Amino acid sequence: MLKNPLFSVLLPTRQRHDTLFYAIKTLTHQAFDDVEFVIVDNFSSTETELVVKSFKDLRIKYFRTDSRLSMTENWEYALTCSKGQYINILGDDDGLLPNALLDAKTLLENTNSEILSWFRWPYFWPSASDVSKSSSLYITLSKQIQLFYGKETLARFYQSELGFEYLPMLYNSFVSRAVIERVCASNNGQYFSDLCFSPDIYSGIVNAYFCESYIFSIAPFSLSGISNHSNGMSVANPKHNASPAQKFMAEHKRDPKTEMVHSFLPKSLHPGILLVSDQLRIKEQFFINDESIKLDFLKLLRMMASGLHSDSQHYSYHYDAVVRIAQKVGIELGCIDIPAPPPTVPSSNRKYYGWTGNPENPTNAIVDCSAFQLMTIEKACSFFGLVLSQEILPQGKGRDFLLDPATVSHKLKKNIELVTIAIPTYNRIDSLKKSVQSALNQDYDHIEIVISDNASSDETYEFCRELELTDSRIRYIRNAENVGGVRNFELSLAASQGDFFMWLGDDDWLDSNYVSSCLTLLNSNPDCILTYGQAQYISQSTGKLLYKGRNFSLEEESSTQRVLSYYQAVSDNGIFYGLMRREYISQLRFQSVMGGDWLLIASMAFWGKLSLILKHQSIDCTKTSKDLTILKKHIVMAQRAVVCLGSMECTHTYPLQSKLTTTFFFYVSTEKYLQNRR
Repeated sequence: MLKNPLFSVLLPTRQRHDTLFYAIKTLTHQAFDDVEFVIVDNFSSTETELVVKSFKDLRIKYFRTDSRLSMTENWEYALTCSKGQYINILGDDDGLLPNALLDAKTLLENTNSEILSWFRWPYFWPSASDVSKSSSLYITLSKQIQLFYGKETLARFYQSELGFEYLPMLYNSFVSRAVIERVCASNNGQYFSDLCFSPDIYSGIVNAYFCESYIFSIAPFSLSGISNHSNGMSVANPKHNASPAQKFMAEHKRDPKTEMVHSFLPKSLHPGILLVSDQLRIKEQFFINDESIKLDFLKLLRMMASGLHSDSQHYSYHYDAVVRIAQKVGIELGCIDIPAPPPTVPSSNRKYYGWTGNPENPTNAIVDCSAFQLMTIEKACSFFGLVLSQEILPQGKGRDFLLDPATVSHKLKKNIELVTIAIPTYNRIDSLKKSVQSALNQDYDHIEIVISDNASSDETYEFCRELELTDSRIRYIRNAENVGGVRNFELSLAASQGDFFMWLGDDDWLDSNYVSSCLTLLNSNPDCILTYGQAQYISQSTGKLLYKGRNFSLEEESSTQRVLSYYQAVSDNGIFYGLMRREYISQLRFQSVMGGDWLLIASMAFWGKLSLILKHQSIDCTKTSKDLTILKKHIVMAQRAVVCLGSMECTHTYPLQSKLTTTFFFYVSTEKYLQNRR
């Protein structure tokens, strides 16, 4: 009989396949076998399963719910799927640091502790809704380890003397199953409570109460990824992005305001009120008679008020919560010392990068991720691991966080990089064979070819299945029904594993050195995120060259200028079939609208430079839409119209901020196109 693993890392996920891919990569990088990675899919779309199954790691166990659950229910289900002696929950935009499991095993064995906990330093994805923090990583050089006593720490938390990040949550800890079982024994066999809003903070409170002590590391074993999906950031800062919080609240089986907010508090979904509500409910359920652990509302309100000055956008939102709690519990506002509203500062001027804390002996810093190409949680975890192992040594003081980007790039670079060529296809078996053969003929060996079959009715299935059995580079996925062209392109990306990615049309083909030439350029130019060859448009029926695509590169330093230059130059968009860095394309959405491929490339241009190489990608024109000529005739008018936008300057690091440009451009071109069709 197989013994249960030492660790279970649970990864509950819901409709976040873009960040999930990189969270899983941080798991598969662990050189540690005594572990299971339990991925619980909360009734997501097909992409989530494709992402998980693209990994061939035997440590991964995949479960999918039959319906959409609340976060609390999904976490409870994930626990029932696990068998490990120590449990950790990883968010689907979070990541484990390299060697986290091996280091955790050593520390747990040396201390004989039931819980190992750590401070989760945050990584703000480029897509993070808070512009002032996006593309930022908070790091520490400290390796301090402390012993915390459970109930003593909990009392400090209830007295507002310690933040919840110091509690032994399942999010930032390896928790012994013995502790979890003690909680379940006091909660009718369940670990979580459906009356509490935040299962992560809930777990920190009950774990602290049911363990005598735990060890706490300032150096992290995992990072807290904050993306545009993040529930906590959405609840705290609704003006940035309210959507995740709305979905999170809607999935509770009880009404959040009338049934979940504690009766002692104002009926509000402000994060401070929700946290206090959870504190009150947990105390009533587990330690109602323990007078050493109780809320001090005056300290709580003073702590909440002290943070009002840091966010001018949400000042009134947080101020209102302070006032409402004070009124409810009978505390005069004069006792709280509420600061005046801070001056409004443009988002682009609020970013700070450099050392923080003691200027003479700095140990903490905020890193500009764009300077080091840390565009995913995988890269951020690897970078942090190199810092902690002292393989890279930041220098300087104050704002001068000195580190050579070339050194970082060299340390992060893999010896062999995988390239994915994705071929979405539908009922084009004859031309598909030529496309696949051109991909197989590449002189770069480390490739995978993902063929995404959109429910073809010809011999595509038989051809691809035979190929998959005879060539390990081929991965074949088939949709149960035709999901449309754009969706099929998206699914092929979700199924890919490559560090670099490209699409290839099922009636197109490549020069044999296309991939290697593109990869050479990308590796020698870190600020280039896509490179492509000149498109040759060929009649498949005659084999004659009809015309060549327009040659241009987008290498301006200004992101906005690159977008404008693209719209002024593009006519055939062969650039769409270039080789891209996966971490960029995976964070964008391929919109199912006319010109969706143009919007996608415009967003790529906003993020980084796009360069041309003198190699060929050949495109069959036999089946080109008969409307192409009509559309192209009016593109020139739209390109001229774009010139008037040249004075615009976007400040947001997230590419879709170029939507003003793209909206105007496609309004002009689409309107002219539709007029001609009427």
